[in-house]
Amino acid sequence: MATLDGHLIALNAETGKKVWDKVTVDDTANSFYTMAPVLYHDPETNQDMLFLGVSNGDWGGIGNMSAYDPKDGHLIWRWETVPGPEEPGHESWSGDSWKRGGASTWGGVTIDTATHTMYLDLGNPGPDFLGTVREGDNLYSDSMVALDISGKQPKLKWYHQFIPHDTHDWDPAMQPVLFTGKVGNDTRKLVAAGDKAGNFWILDAATGQLVDHTVAAFQKGVHTPPSVEGNIACPNTLGGIEYQGGAFDPATNAFYIPSQNECGRWTASKDVMYIAGQFYTGGAFPKLIGPDTGQLNAINVSTGIFDWRHHFKLPNYGGALVTSSGLVFSGNLGGKENAFNAKTGQELWSYDTGGYIQAPSEAYEANGKEFIVVASGPAGNAAIPELPDSKGPKPIINVFALKSGS
Repeated sequence: MATLDGHLIALNAETGKKVWDKVTVDDTANSFYTMAPVLYHDPETNQDMLFLGVSNGDWGGIGNMSAYDPKDGHLIWRWETVPGPEEPGHESWSGDSWKRGGASTWGGVTIDTATHTMYLDLGNPGPDFLGTVREGDNLYSDSMVALDISGKQPKLKWYHQFIPHDTHDWDPAMQPVLFTGKVGNDTRKLVAAGDKAGNFWILDAATGQLVDHTVAAFQKGVHTPPSVEGNIACPNTLGGIEYQGGAFDPATNAFYIPSQNECGRWTASKDVMYIAGQFYTGGAFPKLIGPDTGQLNAINVSTGIFDWRHHFKLPNYGGALVTSSGLVFSGNLGGKENAFNAKTGQELWSYDTGGYIQAPSEAYEANGKEFIVVASGPAGNAAIPELPDSKGPKPIINVFALKSGS
């Protein structure tokens, strides 16, 4: 397990006793973990590794992906997300701005064991809102990268930058989704990502070449950087496509992904100074401007066009889960867990959990029955004026049993 104070900890699975505990970040004032460690076994070398990325971009750090030995926690290798001097991509940073370039690894990783490829979605550049101090495209921020992890050190296979020189914290938050889908008459291995600007991207998994791009949220002012006086841009940092991501259904050849419509008033500072342990943003996080709505999108992988869209009066942060029986589950911030017909988008069922939903739905099987589980609880920093105030703050785990044949 990884902690917010930069520790990587191993526990005995049977007793819960601590086996080892190591501080694995270089800078405890600015770095912490938000993703869970990923255990990987390399069949060629017979080596086990724990993959873990660091979250430090908004505090003036540089992101990285590291591999640790699960036996004792020692570092095997580390790949930094911002290229240093004499590395390809370093020219995309002006001066010494790369030293606090961000590009955190906030979320999970996706690994193709057949090709020994790790796919990563990387965070925004730093400082977040003041692009004048970091001229250039700022690689590999706001990018998906594919790493070859077959050797002793990872090697960059390809990268695809979604938003060069991002000034609005619009990085691809969701974990990459690897799938096989039909594009025209061809069946292809693809990888999908969504960013907080509301863009949904499909790339060729082998090359990183763009296959399709769909705008899934309301956009305004996307090419206008924040100013000292302030200006409006959409979506907000909690809008667009968020961390919970979506899912692909081979039966419909559609990708199901929620998106949010939120706008904000953005301001940049005249300058920025790095202070250890404090935000390094070059401005203030945007003030929310409503109304705040969401939708669940079914995007045809072959065309990039919506098969259907279901609109909500509140943001829809609950991700998307699709079952083999043709159901799509997704929960919205208002606390309702919903089920839809995967082909038509017809709402088939809805349940008010009594809390606010920001977690994705999950499925499991027990004793021959299939269950859907979703967590609900406080709204936290996702709270908006439109939310009903009657919901209880107590966290709840909600479990639903699917009827036989559904």
